[in-house]
Amino acid sequence: RGLGRAYLCPADDGGYGMLCLPSDAPPSVFRGVRWSHPLTALSQLKALSDAGVGLTIGSEMHDVDEPSDVMDLAGRLCLSRRRRGKGAAGVREEEGKKRDGQRHVDAEDVLERPPPSLDAALPKGYRSTICSHTWEALVGLELIISDHEGSYSVNKARWEELDS
Repeated sequence: RGLGRAYLCPADDGGYGMLCLPSDAPPSVFRGVRWSHPLTALSQLKALSDAGVGLTIGSEMHDVDEPSDVMDLAGRLCLSRRRRGKGAAGVREEEGKKRDGQRHVDAEDVLERPPPSLDAALPKGYRSTICSHTWEALVGLELIISDHEGSYSVNKARWEELDS
């Protein structure tokens, strides 16, 4: 019997932003992984391979390692909502330029595009990278606020209140 497939989205710091495991994945998939290391994602891939778990690698994500990463996430989600008309590639390009001032993300960048198996499962034209549960949690914490005209922004005052 074969094990199900895992789904991993690498992060730009060498780790990963998401790992979905099949219910039959053994606990050994986490043994020996180099945590908080530039090779975390690679060592996780090796552990999955060693355990016989198939894998699909998704597009690059930002992970949340530090409390300040939550505010960065909130800002990216607000930007994504505002730029929906541009499509995901346009949003990612803007994020890439903002991240390091030099980076230009090509629409064909292998780390930016979703894998074909995931792409086929999504409705035609769907490219949202917003997880509704994450969005709802950030709105519920009042870290993202609405101006009631359909525009959203990061609530920095609330962040400072929670961070103190």
